[in-house]
Amino acid sequence: MKLLVTSKLLLFLVIISSEKTFSVTGTLRNFIECASHCLIATVYLVGLEHRTVLGPLLSLSNVPRVIIDAEQTIGVLDESCLVVFYLDMQNEKAATNIISSKFNELGSRLRTAKVLILVENHFFDLSSTINNLDLTFRKIGISYWAVTTEHRSRSLKYTIHLAEKITIVQSVMDFQTVYSHRRLEVLDRLKINAQWMANFPYIYKATFKTLDGIDNLLYSRLFEYLHVDATIIDARNRSLDPSYAAKAVETNLASGKMDFTMTRKQIRNETRFPMILLPELEYLSFVVPRETSAIHLDNLFIPFSQSLWVTVACSVVLFHTINALSRSDTSLGNLLRRMFRLEPAGSFLQMSVNIITFILVESYFAQITSYLLVNRFHRDPDTVDELLATNISISITVIQRRFLKLLATKLANAVIQRATIVPSVMKLSKEYAYIDTPARASYVINLLHKPDPESGRLPCFVLREPLGTFRTSYLFARHAIALRDYFAINLEWVRAFGFAKLADRRYTQLAQSVVFRAVIVDDLIGFEHMVPFWIVLSMGWAVAGVVFFLECFVVFVWNRIDTLV
Repeated sequence: MKLLVTSKLLLFLVIISSEKTFSVTGTLRNFIECASHCLIATVYLVGLEHRTVLGPLLSLSNVPRVIIDAEQTIGVLDESCLVVFYLDMQNEKAATNIISSKFNELGSRLRTAKVLILVENHFFDLSSTINNLDLTFRKIGISYWAVTTEHRSRSLKYTIHLAEKITIVQSVMDFQTVYSHRRLEVLDRLKINAQWMANFPYIYKATFKTLDGIDNLLYSRLFEYLHVDATIIDARNRSLDPSYAAKAVETNLASGKMDFTMTRKQIRNETRFPMILLPELEYLSFVVPRETSAIHLDNLFIPFSQSLWVTVACSVVLFHTINALSRSDTSLGNLLRRMFRLEPAGSFLQMSVNIITFILVESYFAQITSYLLVNRFHRDPDTVDELLATNISISITVIQRRFLKLLATKLANAVIQRATIVPSVMKLSKEYAYIDTPARASYVINLLHKPDPESGRLPCFVLREPLGTFRTSYLFARHAIALRDYFAINLEWVRAFGFAKLADRRYTQLAQSVVFRAVIVDDLIGFEHMVPFWIVLSMGWAVAGVVFFLECFVVFVWNRIDTLV
């Protein structure tokens, strides 16, 4: 009888022990095993040295584990790491200090690791525990964190911090839901705060003060598809300083007032924030002022090279000298006259002179007609080297100077040596060349600049050779990593279904509608368009007049000489 009672008691103790062990680690162990199948490569066990949960977790064979005691700190982790952290929440301030000390090597960089906090059961039900943890992890920069109980883990809690509001969510222990963008899907409608800054053609204010542009079109479709209620504000906040918007973007993201930035742009210190890096490269080119006045008189000497002009001048002087000597009564003149009258040498010489003169005159007039009608202006430079070889002044900002230092050393030094550092550049300036994106510059030139009435040329143009390229991104606040992942996945779908090409096509049509506009006027040909004709006519009359007066002068001199003789 005593043996039977003793055996039953031992069996009862074994059952209680097994149930306790399963209750301690059953769901938590399954949770970590599920994490190992979700690309988690390493599990860090922090503060579990004297906890009963440590032994069962160490028995996991398919997940590498790292035990960190109270004296060690956690270095920089990535998204392939899961930190299981036990905290004693009896002193909440001390607990938050422990978290900060464990992650103190982070600095201002971004953490993408996943953190699971283990607490006692009675602390799990307190809202103050969740609020303190949320505040601590937002300061550190960790977005993917959750808290559960050490014993009998059946659910966990996490927070969603969007639109300056905290939403506490209690969820089942599903790793794929809690530690991914799916944690946002528990909300019926997402309410977020977004900011934008003018950057044509990606986002700008169109007519009736409505937003337009490629980024606005993409995100408007995305918000509609994902049921997102976005409060959109202008980061510039009515400031006229162009650098204020970039500073305000970083300040709003760092303070948590804004969740993300709709405008793709390269902003200083953007590694502090999560981002969606765009696959397209953004180009930078010089916007160069163009000479619109015609160079009619300079074109008169362009057809022939300098050596040919010297040869023609010397030949003309030699021909007239020989002709004058042949008319004199000297022995040399008599010799020249006999040579010219000697056949066939005289006819061959006269024919050769006439042919050469005809070729030179016809070639000159053909070339001068082409230059006066077509090539009436200075040729636009095509490359950066050709631009630097001109006397056109260049102005760049301080931020653009930092970009130039990323280029080749020789090119960067050549541009910086020629350039003038200014606080800001005027987009409509005709006095100097400046750096801008070809998309924005072409639209500004075609829309805001008027063609010259005489030449029909625009006063500025975009240099064909790009100066360099850079990558752009959408910036997010540090507490909105889940929102970043959520938008990144859906933006890929937006691109896959062609909405990105639709937005690009819309901008292309907008730019072409400006470039190819036609203006119908009554007098299509005016007096200013006949300048080449008047120049050629004036040249003909001038040459005829000079020849006539020279002949009159020569006749007068010969008559005077005959009278004296």
